[in-house]
Amino acid sequence: MNWRLSPYAQIAQVLLRSVNPHDARWLFMVVTCFVGFAVVSAGISTHWEAGALIKAVIGALAFCLQFAGVGAFTVLMRLNHPVASQTVPGYVMALRRSALGIWLTVGLLTGLVTLLPGGHYSDIFSFVFWAGAVMLLISTPMRWPVRWCLFLVGLVVVLRDGVPYLLSLKTEPQTFWVVAQTVGVFIYIAMAWLVTRM
Repeated sequence: MNWRLSPYAQIAQVLLRSVNPHDARWLFMVVTCFVGFAVVSAGISTHWEAGALIKAVIGALAFCLQFAGVGAFTVLMRLNHPVASQTVPGYVMALRRSALGIWLTVGLLTGLVTLLPGGHYSDIFSFVFWAGAVMLLISTPMRWPVRWCLFLVGLVVVLRDGVPYLLSLKTEPQTFWVVAQTVGVFIYIAMAWLVTRM
């Protein structure tokens, strides 16, 4: 089979076609955010060293990757059409794998910011986690607006009741660390499942 006829190559071609000037509002948003962050970081670097400018520009690129990921999710949601998903074998699975691959790639690239000088290697999981959460918080309302609102209400309730419980475990550092890591991994797996259902 020719690799250009594989479903992943077809999806990649559609994603690349979405970068045209007429349909790429998300690309303009990414460029605008990047220019804004670059200007702000240039002002910051005049008071600090030039290395601060490099870190700020790389951080701005990592932040702008979130918008690029959301733009790719938007294209994939448009491709998830009922006729195509019922008539083309493997179509839905290819869309789900592509969405998961994009989500993981953007999260991991954002996590690589922690490898800059002055960063801590232990923060890579939290950077990857929050990058994935930001992409989901931006793109989920496009697919499920009512469920998203209900999720936010549930999140407020859980944070109101769950945070004091987690803070009470801080007296035992080992227990707190295990519970926090277990909850974080569970939430990350749940986010990955949600990405495949968009």
